[in-house]
Amino acid sequence: MGLLEKLDAFKGWDADEVGRLEILGTVHRVAPGTEIFREGGPGDRLFVVLSGQVQIQKHVKEQDTVLAILKAGEVFGEMALFDGLPRSATARARSECQVMSFTVKSLQALEDQGLEILIKFKEILLKALSYRLREASRDMEVLQFWIT
Repeated sequence: MGLLEKLDAFKGWDADEVGRLEILGTVHRVAPGTEIFREGGPGDRLFVVLSGQVQIQKHVKEQDTVLAILKAGEVFGEMALFDGLPRSATARARSECQVMSFTVKSLQALEDQGLEILIKFKEILLKALSYRLREASRDMEVLQFWIT
């Protein structure tokens, strides 16, 4: 069984599809506290958490604020690939973790793997973005409650 195949996000993918995607990725073992990427840095790849936890944090008013704690199966770092802007937050290993990265170039190669696999992978990315947008909306409602 492949590394991605074990994750809920890839349920419904057949072993061949997962294998073709995994060939395009690079696996990284990351020690607790290690920075995976820094806010303001270049957004040249996205990541999938394979095991452990990754903390997403933003530097606000001279301190780091935790925005999210991600677990196996969750995607991060995708925003910079969509908009070409620098990283909007810092990603740091919260625990011993394993992540798989996909560069812009490897994602372009995904197009050569066939339309179906490309659509399935983009669906995972869109679900991640949709979830984060809903969380941000919920957070704004909470802030408005406390402000007014």
